[in-house]
Amino acid sequence: MSGNLLHTQATITCPHGGRANPVPAQTRVLLGGDPLDGFSDVYTVTGCPFTLPNGKPQPCVTIRWVTPSSRVAVGGAQTLDQGSVGICQSVEQIPQGSPLVSAVQQRRHLQLQLRALQHQRRGDGRADRADQRRDQPHHAADRGHRRGLV
Repeated sequence: MSGNLLHTQATITCPHGGRANPVPAQTRVLLGGDPLDGFSDVYTVTGCPFTLPNGKPQPCVTIRWVTPSSRVAVGGAQTLDQGSVGICQSVEQIPQGSPLVSAVQQRRHLQLQLRALQHQRRGDGRADRADQRRDQPHHAADRGHRRGLV
């Protein structure tokens, strides 16, 4: 299952409520000003209160991602989306459950940013022309009035 892409400001928690914070390997591709999360990025978990029944603290400290995004890669590197599967792990690398993703980048905003980035890399200004076309009225009569033909 694919979904919206993850970025450094996405809200990801362990099953016990600890907050996951990524350390992005790349900072070139941004979503809403925040770096896009990669499959190989290191995620640290802080504030996990999990304790074993015998009283030994066993908090989640990292997330190891198992399934990347099936649709988007950045520079050949796999990314993460809302459907990506991960495993929260303790210091001893004991699986603690799946991370919970509750806030991510919305797709439409991402498409516009990716399109602008592609055109910027080409240096041809196509992004500006595409934005101008998108902002023009769609009704034929409106186009005629705008051009002074009617």
